[in-house]
Amino acid sequence: MLSQFRLLRDFTRLALAIAMKEKTGLVHCRSYPAALTGLRIRKKLGIPWIFDIRGFWIDERKEGKIWNTGNPAVRLVILLFRMAERSLFRQADTIVSLTDKGKEIIENKFFRGISARPVRVIPCCTDFKVFNPGIRTERNSVRNRLNIPSDAFVLTYLGSIGTWYLLEEMLDFFKLLTQSKPGSYFLFITNEQPDKIRVTAGKKGVSPESLRITSALHGEVPALLGISDWGIALIRPTWSKQASSPVKWAEFLASGIPLVVNKGIGDVDSLQHRLPGLVAIAGFTESEYSRAISMLCDTRVYDRETISSQARQVFDLPIAIKSYSEAYRAASNKKVLIIASHRPDRAPNQRFRFEQYFGFLQNNGFSCQLAYIIHAREDAFMYQNGHFLKKALFFYVKSWIRRWKVLKVKDHYDLIIIAREALMTRSTYFERHLRRSRAAFVFDFDDSIWLSNVSAANRYFHWLKNPGKTSSIISMSDLVIAGNQYLEKYASEFNSKVVVIPTCVDTDEFRPTNHPSSENIPVVIGWTGSITTIPHLGYIESALLSVKEKYGDRIRYLVVGDENYMNSRLDIKGLPWSLDTEKQLLSRFDIGIMPLPDNKWTRGKCGFKGLLCMAMGIPVIMSPVGVNSEIITDGVNGFLAEDHRQWVEKLSLLIESSSLRKQLGARGRETVVEHYSVNAWKNKYLELFSALTGKPC
Repeated sequence: MLSQFRLLRDFTRLALAIAMKEKTGLVHCRSYPAALTGLRIRKKLGIPWIFDIRGFWIDERKEGKIWNTGNPAVRLVILLFRMAERSLFRQADTIVSLTDKGKEIIENKFFRGISARPVRVIPCCTDFKVFNPGIRTERNSVRNRLNIPSDAFVLTYLGSIGTWYLLEEMLDFFKLLTQSKPGSYFLFITNEQPDKIRVTAGKKGVSPESLRITSALHGEVPALLGISDWGIALIRPTWSKQASSPVKWAEFLASGIPLVVNKGIGDVDSLQHRLPGLVAIAGFTESEYSRAISMLCDTRVYDRETISSQARQVFDLPIAIKSYSEAYRAASNKKVLIIASHRPDRAPNQRFRFEQYFGFLQNNGFSCQLAYIIHAREDAFMYQNGHFLKKALFFYVKSWIRRWKVLKVKDHYDLIIIAREALMTRSTYFERHLRRSRAAFVFDFDDSIWLSNVSAANRYFHWLKNPGKTSSIISMSDLVIAGNQYLEKYASEFNSKVVVIPTCVDTDEFRPTNHPSSENIPVVIGWTGSITTIPHLGYIESALLSVKEKYGDRIRYLVVGDENYMNSRLDIKGLPWSLDTEKQLLSRFDIGIMPLPDNKWTRGKCGFKGLLCMAMGIPVIMSPVGVNSEIITDGVNGFLAEDHRQWVEKLSLLIESSSLRKQLGARGRETVVEHYSVNAWKNKYLELFSALTGKPC
């Protein structure tokens, strides 16, 4: 064991020397020992590296009894590898898993609270030009060489036999097969000693005359497979084998040969439903063997050309080559970490300020990950009344633990962005420690968060908040991104490097829909927001009541975002927001409204509710507060309404004129496309990120 550590040490020294001499740009590491070297090179030279796991190496050695876990020294080695394992996964620039099951395990075990995990699935593939149904042209000559009659049925196993492949179980299957297909042969294409196979076969009552055992160079394998009718590859089903994708699967199926495997290995449980010819047994029993034999005997189902063509979609070599090329590009990208509160596709300030740019940035040299602290289970109570113990546990324990995990890998990133704050408490501990990393440090905000603003559901935790910490975070940042000029003015008091990027809309995704214009259909006046902003609707309740009294059933109010909101006088029952129904609900609006009181908090708003409606061609009426007055030119691309009279007057104009609604809606969309869209601002992000990380644009 000590000699292996010396070997790893010498290997790492040699790899470092080669990387320095050759000015290597990327290191590709296969399995754990090589990954330890890759991590060392990454830390020493800053060269990106790929962790191609091949399987869960530690668990494979334990489950395969390759390591004697009864030995205290071995147990110590396992402990050391376990300690290193998390760093290997969390600090790899790209991780390659052979299976989707392996990817799922990796993400759940090592990337909880991190979005856009760097795990790619690339199964073991093969060259379909080499392995294909056409290889049967040499069938008779190969059978003659192996002394197998031309009309005999042949079951084939390909590969080594030992730790994982179940020789006894495969012989049991063959023995049962001979009952329905007398005179069958079992061909082993392997470099194993033939005597081992023959002895085990004798114990199982399998005639030695029915066995054919031959070794082969890789170039000889296709012709040998060409004489096969079925293939078999039974593997010991252990936990670690969920990450396995044997290349023999690809070679059999590419050759159009039906293959018997067992469940619990890699992605076979899902692949069996996608790939004809792949028959998975649930256990090593006679009844399961019989079921598989019965299925395979249906030649109408298992046409060789169909088997090969369907397998090509999963196991063809060009697919793997393309996937590896993408993995290399992704590994070479600059790494961006966004520290935010909510998981992806959950919070508007995250979705529309940076999440919607991830794809564009990925294609232009920046891989973005989102580290969040509020998981779905916390979402269920975080903004509801009560649940004091659960909230306290989250604020004092869970959120700290989740941020601690990020600190351990902070030096892995080239750019770190704090979206509002790292913790929903008074502390700036994590911001200060993240600032000390090698990464450029950016602060992004889109509200007047230096002011106290706590939701009613969490008013008892208001003392945890310290709005004043905003200035401290701003002052320690390399760059501050503000959502509007009001916020920019505040930030400039503490940092000279401030840029304004508005909260934008993806106008390719949010597009106008056809609104019905029949006089018999009520005009829908809509508001969208959240439980924290629903009080703003009450600011114009009297005006909405006057409009309701004036037009009666000709209008209807629709509120989206707070399902608990009710207003019997306005005949409103709030609808819940969801990502799946968002555009559908917005498309029901004929008029969008964004009322706001005029105070220091609302002046920091970025007008997003109005912009979202405008992007969909919905005419809007907004309070002339903060940036709203910059977005809207009154009567040109929407309306501004300051008091009760103006709200009633301008709602009435839009209710009574479908042509005016159409005109202002079209002008409003033009405004968003030109000044507040992803396409209008994406290159600004690229320019800033490139300058901060030293990457050429």
